[in-house]
Amino acid sequence: VQIRGGNMGHMIQCFIGNPIVIKKIVLPLKQVTTSILDFPQGLQCLFLCDNLFDAIHSNVTISSNNEIEPFVFLDQAIKDYLEMIQPDGYFIYVETDYFGGEGTQISAIFKDGKILETYKENTANIDITIPWPNRLLESPINKALRYIGVIRDGQLDEFDTLGLGKYRHMPCSEI
Repeated sequence: VQIRGGNMGHMIQCFIGNPIVIKKIVLPLKQVTTSILDFPQGLQCLFLCDNLFDAIHSNVTISSNNEIEPFVFLDQAIKDYLEMIQPDGYFIYVETDYFGGEGTQISAIFKDGKILETYKENTANIDITIPWPNRLLESPINKALRYIGVIRDGQLDEFDTLGLGKYRHMPCSEI
């Protein structure tokens, strides 16, 4: 993820996986408006917009609304929902929150609705001993994208290979 200075911000929350997994996440929610994008390499991105977040919360008996560390938006209700519907296969969840080059990114790898691993990084704990641009390869999102099979395109990292850098904010249609 290459975030360059100035007033550039980047704040998204989304699930990324093959279209079958993404469909399985949305299917039980009955006519919720979603924002799904087709990505290269046979993947789709499902943004965690407010109406999706609300639909998940209203379709699960919530054991708690507690956040799941280290995430801000992925909470216990979403985790319970994913474990309940058990989408087959691997997918990832990512959160970014950058402004002016400062911020965090977090990812989780899921298999069949259960979290296997999480990664977190903020600009305060980036290992600057790794030369640029190789340090991008170790970012939490790139690690997770590699895990689900994303292959870098030339000099681009996995994040930019999929075009995630184009979406500084989620393309939600909510008012």
